Amino acid sequence: PQNAGTLGNYANYLAVVLKHPAKARKMYERALVAEPADIASNNIIVGDWAGFLCSQGEHSQAEDMYKLSIESEPTAALVCSYAIYLMDMERFDEADVLLKQAVLLDPSDAAVAYNVCCFYGKQGRKAECLTWLRKAVVELMIDEVDWADTDLDAIRGLPEFEQIREDFGGMFVVECVETD
Repeated sequence: PQNAGTLGNYANYLAVVLKHPAKARKMYERALVAEPADIASNNIIVGDWAGFLCSQGEHSQAEDMYKLSIESEPTAALVCSYAIYLMDMERFDEADVLLKQAVLLDPSDAAVAYNVCCFYGKQGRKAECLTWLRKAVVELMIDEVDWADTDLDAIRGLPEFEQIREDFGGMFVVECVETD
């Protein structure tokens, strides 16, 4: 028997990499019933499945999935995922509430901080966008940043943006030394 996490990962692989929506849908369904008591694992699956449903144009069902999962066990990642969906739908007031909730759930989550940055960037709110980008990059040391992300267009070219970008690059400089 396979666990929910493995099935969920395979469903995501079918959806994203292999582009098999029908197979992915069946696998997501199997994943959700595999371990009904494992709410944390199921929340990850629900977040991925909701994203998949959005990609298939099934926005109403995706939103229902997000809401149901958040009601049962809100995690910063899941709440943030739903907020991103709302941002894409240009429902900024609702996204704002969820992003604040995600930050409260896990103030040290760099991905949440980066998505708050993107939220402000989409709205052209430069000062807030820079503040959250700095927090994600410098304070929380996010793993990677898509510097070409259109959500950063509002601050691209500003000296502060370039400084944060430079600081990010400097964090990962490793000196290689030859040995005998």
